[in-house]
Amino acid sequence: MVTPVALQVTRRGVPFNLTLDYSHVIFKIGNAQEQEISGIRQDVETGKLILDPFEPGNLVDEWLDLNIVRWYQMRSSVPNGPRNVWAPHNPDDYLAAIPDPLVFPMRTGDPGRGILYPFVKPAPGEWHSPWHSYLLEPAREVARKVLRHHASNPSSRLRYITTEMITQPDYALNAKFSLIAQNAAIASFLRDYWDRIKLQQPLDQNE
Repeated sequence: MVTPVALQVTRRGVPFNLTLDYSHVIFKIGNAQEQEISGIRQDVETGKLILDPFEPGNLVDEWLDLNIVRWYQMRSSVPNGPRNVWAPHNPDDYLAAIPDPLVFPMRTGDPGRGILYPFVKPAPGEWHSPWHSYLLEPAREVARKVLRHHASNPSSRLRYITTEMITQPDYALNAKFSLIAQNAAIASFLRDYWDRIKLQQPLDQNE
């Protein structure tokens, strides 16, 4: 887990830099198979590990409290996200950035994992599954937490924010919507929320 390693590093006087991409946590919520793959299923089921950003003691709050987040990558994802049926696994196809061996065994024809969900509603025929805005609320809440933490903590170590709507089998490979437009929508959401924070709380000009 991240926290024990971060604590060991910081106790030695070395800054620990975390790139926070909470999409890899959100899509595991309610997904026993993905929790099993990551070796966290028992901890989740017993309440030792809290993935949901709305629940007390969750991981994003834990990492923000440690002040280790240096880079925030926002990819929209939803709990137990639909798998990418438009990207069936083909072991004979070479795709860049796909690990070899794979993270877990896949059979020919298995769909990609569901780590990405459109941030704005796709047009008919642009996405393989039904789309519901409310499912994105955990991803939005993580973004709000990150921005509020940065605004209210002069010692915040956050320096970079990127949007991460990408094309790979586990993400948006073969989707028909514009990834650039989806990234732009996420960026607009982040900017709009940041502007709302600034209206309520003046920020240091160096932040």
